[in-house]
Amino acid sequence: MDYVFNRYGLRDHDFELQKAPGEFRVVAIGDSFTFGVGVQLDDCWTEVLERGLRERLGRPVEVINAGFASGYHPGGYEQWIVGDGIKLQPDVVAIGLCLNDLHTGISLYADEPPEKYEQPLDGRCHLLNALQAATRARPEHAWTPPDYGQLVRDDPQQWDEVQGALGRTHEALAAAGIRLLVVPLPMVSGLAHYPYTE
Repeated sequence: MDYVFNRYGLRDHDFELQKAPGEFRVVAIGDSFTFGVGVQLDDCWTEVLERGLRERLGRPVEVINAGFASGYHPGGYEQWIVGDGIKLQPDVVAIGLCLNDLHTGISLYADEPPEKYEQPLDGRCHLLNALQAATRARPEHAWTPPDYGQLVRDDPQQWDEVQGALGRTHEALAAAGIRLLVVPLPMVSGLAHYPYTE
């Protein structure tokens, strides 16, 4: 995976600081999900959003990927947004918020690791591997997702800091006529029956 940065030190295509007439501009800030760790630039959610908005609005759109511009935690985004992000003349600032931003005890991957076991013939026989996997498979309901809501309720300091920073950021942006959008990014878990809606 190649990570290429533009002249402003952001993982994005080059853009002009001065917004073009009629352009709709979004500045997206966040952690590794926004930065796009492990995916090509064109597959980052910021680029997907940019293409979708251009098609929907039928006008010039620039979605600036400022992932990691000021660290990897929402509490640290406030200073960058107010000091530098506003200078990019956004119509909207989008903050990517992951569940692990609420508490350091929340794992990025919400599933238990697979059970490790010895494979017959050192794994060289696909049929034996499949039979072994089928006989050892646990039913889907056997694993109960951790209660991350309770974890945050028991130790709310980080979540309280995030909420405070988001509130102050919202006020500063509103005073400048800029909308704030918080983008909840789901954990790597079963999205069909997502267990962390709270």
